[in-house]
Order: sequence, then structure tokens, then C-alpha cells
Amino acid sequence: MDLTYQAPDTVETRLGSIPADYESWTGWERTERIYFRDGHKEASNPYGRSQAIWRAQPTYNQDGSARLKEVTRTIVAEPKSELTTPLLWGAGAGVAGGIAGAVIGLATGTDPGLGAVIGAGLGAVAGGVYGYHDANTDRV
Repeated sequence: MDLTYQAPDTVETRLGSIPADYESWTGWERTERIYFRDGHKEASNPYGRSQAIWRAQPTYNQDGSARLKEVTRTIVAEPKSELTTPLLWGAGAGVAGGIAGAVIGLATGTDPGLGAVIGAGLGAVAGGVYGYHDANTDRV
């Protein structure tokens, strides 16, 4: 689907640079810190390894209002699948239910394997129902 809207007209502008320290070994005893050799404080400084900062800045009309342009973008929007969404939710909830059932089985002194099976089954059914509802009510 093509979506058309008004957006600010911008131009890429160099705002400056961020300098960085540079370290080099000059011997076994010490490290030499080189901040800005030869007075270069911009991105051309090979020792400071500065990084230029570029950002999109809006352009303005003579009255000071932002200049707008019409932009068209193509978006792809698809509804959730009524087959895969319940399966994914059911699998995740089944694992969580199995772990919860095993912990409850251990805490109550009953068979943790039986608790895990019951918990996994209940979790998978609940997750599948929720996943189906989530996919069925999804609107694009």
C-alpha cells in the first residue's frame, strides 16, 4: 500500500565533530597521550580520530514556518496468520506450563513429571486459544 503524507523538507548539515583521545606507546615505561597535534580539532585530525556529525536539518520558508514536502512510502501490512500464531503461542505457553507444573509437583510432593505433562497440556491449550483470538481479531 502506498502511504502519502506531509514531512519537513530537510538538508544534511555538518554540525561539527566529536574529538577522541589517542594513545600510542613510546616505550616500555609510559603511554603518550596525544590530544590535538598541530592544532587540528576537526575530523581531519589523524591523531584524535574525530568523528564528523551530520544530521538532517529542516529548511524554512521566509515567514519562519517549516517547509513541507509530500512524501510517498510503500508499506507492507499483513494480518497475523490464524495458523502459525496459535501454534507459536501454544508452544511458548506449553513450555511455560510444563515448567510451572513440574515446580508445583515438586512443591506439593507429587510426581513432577505428571505435573509437567498436565501443565504443558493446559498451557498449550490456553496459549493456542489466546493465539487464535489474537490472530482472529488482528486488523490491518
